[in-house]
Amino acid sequence: MMRLALAAIVSAIVAAGCQQDPVSTEKDLATELRGYMGELQKWEPVEREVFQALADVERTHYVDDDFVVRRFKTALPKIEGHVGELDGYRPQDDDLLVIHERYVESWRDLKDGFDAVVAAMESKDYVRLAGAKNQIEGARRKLLSAFEALDALLTEVEPELKQLRRRDMAAQGREEPPANPPPARSGASGS
Repeated sequence: MMRLALAAIVSAIVAAGCQQDPVSTEKDLATELRGYMGELQKWEPVEREVFQALADVERTHYVDDDFVVRRFKTALPKIEGHVGELDGYRPQDDDLLVIHERYVESWRDLKDGFDAVVAAMESKDYVRLAGAKNQIEGARRKLLSAFEALDALLTEVEPELKQLRRRDMAAQGREEPPANPPPARSGASGS
């Protein structure tokens, strides 16, 4: 009986100690979001290079096999390094962690799409190329959803941080984050 009472007291103390003040939790998340926004700025140059390679290839409509392979093979090590760096960052907040994991997964998917395009072009398998292009577009959509979730979290936790990000982007002449280029034009082929 004594052990049961002691266990109940210890449990109550532990439970009380685990409860966090909502204000301090929100401040912690705001601080972590500021740090995450700083990380996004550090990752931006590599992301811009990768999406420039993709834009260059899409501008040619994938018709020059050698150019496509060369551009994507040049971008692939950058994507791999970027994914490694993203893997090294681990947010403490559960909501931000979910967003970050989606962000990292989208970059892995993008890398897989680039690999698939290179393989399709090298083997002259244009049916496979269509699937690889769809894979890249799916990665882009997932990346967009990660940014939308981040925007929602910013709005919920710290609207002025989101405003600051928008002001910085506007000053740089951008409307969307660098990792979120406009979606590729969808052209129906033959329908």
